[in-house]
Amino acid sequence: MMILDLGSGIEIKSDGLQLTVMLRKEGVRVGDILTVPKSDGKTTFKVKAVVGPWIEDEKSNGNGTECIVECVTEEKAQLFSDFLDQVGSVPIPPYLDRDAEDSDKQAYNNVYAAGSGSVAAPTAGLHFTDELLSKIGAENTSFLSLHVGAGTFKPVVTEDARDHSMHGENFSVNEQRPAELLKACTGVA
Repeated sequence: MMILDLGSGIEIKSDGLQLTVMLRKEGVRVGDILTVPKSDGKTTFKVKAVVGPWIEDEKSNGNGTECIVECVTEEKAQLFSDFLDQVGSVPIPPYLDRDAEDSDKQAYNNVYAAGSGSVAAPTAGLHFTDELLSKIGAENTSFLSLHVGAGTFKPVVTEDARDHSMHGENFSVNEQRPAELLKACTGVA
């Protein structure tokens, strides 16, 4: 199961949480139950709605079904972040053609990453190092929180890119920062 959208975040109770996910199987139906064993019990996910097929290219072997699932836990107060820490893995792109490894927690992340909620690292920033950011300087750097969606893994498989279905991504930024950036670029406040 790959989480496509974490919704309102992960620091909320697991029980009753609804998520948009991709299941790497076909024939998924409303009411299907998936069980995830954990060291202290189990968590089940009940399919509430089937959105449709998740189609990737042949090389990724990533086809499946996009659906909405509801989390049902034995431990009613468990936070979803704790559940992910217990049974989750670092989401790595399908083209790496391997399972996630412990080293991916550092290697496949951005040096400036902060907080939780993204289903993948923004790969366009993987080349930034602490040293490079130091050279650029704080006065020339601005940060925002981007919660990358799983659509980042979904290749365009349509003949016409305008027909490709995109997933949304959430971000947050300090409210004054866009005006500061606009002024720095244009000289207009």
